[in-house]
Amino acid sequence: MLQDAPKGEVAVEEQVAIRDLLERYCRYIDDCSSSKIADLFTEDAVLEAMGRRLVGRNEIVAFLPAEPGVVRERPVTQHLLSNVVIERSGQDLRAESDWAMLRRNQEGGVDVVLAGRFRDRLSRDERGRWRIGERNVVALTRMGR
Repeated sequence: MLQDAPKGEVAVEEQVAIRDLLERYCRYIDDCSSSKIADLFTEDAVLEAMGRRLVGRNEIVAFLPAEPGVVRERPVTQHLLSNVVIERSGQDLRAESDWAMLRRNQEGGVDVVLAGRFRDRLSRDERGRWRIGERNVVALTRMGR
């Protein structure tokens, strides 16, 4: 049962659900599972990334890497998420989280190829699940730098 948090604060259960949502995004993007990623967004979600503004699940999914068709033995990239801050904004929540993307290199090692921050507006869907309504991807670095 969801415990009421003091006015303006985010309940622990909500924080856990939001962190799970954000972590699933990272896992699914590394697995190239666009259908699972789509379910993390509201129907009318907005994604701003790499100079593009995508509106709705269909545009977002079309922008993402294609499904690999088979489960990879090991992913090519790994997104790491940290410093998650969640705050209430009316009925919605706002979350900011830092991320880094690692990629396996030709020598078998790992390079940090991109890092930045996700700025999200989160809202509940018709089933009461938290979903990403808006995501602004802010890059700290340029790809491969």
